[in-house]
Amino acid sequence: MHEAQAVLDKYNNILQDYANKVMPQFEPSMDRQRQPYQPFYKKLFDFYLLTSYLTESKLFPDDGSLQGLRILYAKSCHSFFGVYSCLKNGLASEGAVILRSLFETKLNVKLVLKNDTPQRDKLFIDFNIVEKWNNLQAKRLLLRNAVISQKDFDSGYYNNEITQIESDYARIKENYHPKQPYQWAWKLFQPTLHGKNPSIKI
Repeated sequence: MHEAQAVLDKYNNILQDYANKVMPQFEPSMDRQRQPYQPFYKKLFDFYLLTSYLTESKLFPDDGSLQGLRILYAKSCHSFFGVYSCLKNGLASEGAVILRSLFETKLNVKLVLKNDTPQRDKLFIDFNIVEKWNNLQAKRLLLRNAVISQKDFDSGYYNNEITQIESDYARIKENYHPKQPYQWAWKLFQPTLHGKNPSIKI
């Protein structure tokens, strides 16, 4: 016990010495890193406030419909704040990763709004059931390959949750790819892509 504490104290002292060395230059360095992005990220924060306001306003009906669009708007709001936070700290490459997610969200919003919005919104929401089913199949594969134990598998589900997942999936599965249900909009593109999943390539 004393030896372990001595080791911890040793490395705590080393880290403290390092912090004393670098911290005086940390904030000036951050200021230099964020300087090129300062005009942009301040405007981005204003836009984040706008998207946050729209997400929490009466933009969406209170009857529980269009939940997919509500989720997509909330996601875009968080993404805007993520890009802002990255640029504010000089992390342009990391911000670009979130920007790609924001671009995908924009495409999904446009796709839902383009035509038959209530039906498309439901496709997007029901895809949550598909993702649960996909996750269940992945865990079953791990169980068959002895990567996880039966106890670990069972601990991930409560009571009759597996039965509920399978029942829910059976109810909506015809709207998604029969063998690779990895895209919520598969049904929309089925005629033009001949049954293939749509994809985004950037």
